[in-house]
Amino acid sequence: MKNTRALPVLLLAVACCGRAFAQSYEIKGPISGYVTERAGTCHIAVTAPSDSYYSDGYHYVGDAQMCNVARLIYKFSGEEVLVSATVAPGNDRPNDVEGLAVTRGDDPYWPPYRGGNVADHYGMAGTVNGYALVSNSKSCFVALNSSAPQANGYHEVKDRGKCMALLGAYLEGKQTISVQADRGRRMNRITAVNLNPSGEPRWYDDLR
Repeated sequence: MKNTRALPVLLLAVACCGRAFAQSYEIKGPISGYVTERAGTCHIAVTAPSDSYYSDGYHYVGDAQMCNVARLIYKFSGEEVLVSATVAPGNDRPNDVEGLAVTRGDDPYWPPYRGGNVADHYGMAGTVNGYALVSNSKSCFVALNSSAPQANGYHEVKDRGKCMALLGAYLEGKQTISVQADRGRRMNRITAVNLNPSGEPRWYDDLR
């Protein structure tokens, strides 16, 4: 069975802050509302046909990177997002968004990697088909549709610039990119991104 809806497990592994477990749930659908609050926070609503209770209800996002990604998806793509949320204590304010993911198809999955993971360093070329964020984490998580053994498996990206470049590649949809990755203990990490792997662009020194 595919492991595409395992974002709550990742939240516990990556974003655990020592607090007591809260009631959590997932909703999936297009973003139907976006409201900017003070710097770095926002509220989003998701039209979720399978969950009439939470559908179109505003949820609080306390992470600037996640707000930016939600805004771009809401404004430019309109595609479905998978939101992981926790019920706010006291039920007197919007519930909290803890994770947000967008995928094309059901191929992206969380490690362990199905095709083998023996190389310490490797490259992949393909299209970005999965992009995920965890609240209050500086990392993003990206999957590529490629021929590599780790294809479609999520990889961690710790650089904000690379995250934004990979989000752009995801939103573009058909752009083939190449990445370099290193093996990690729990999840492999992307260390370099090339948005135009054709070899045609050249550095300035090569033009002299």
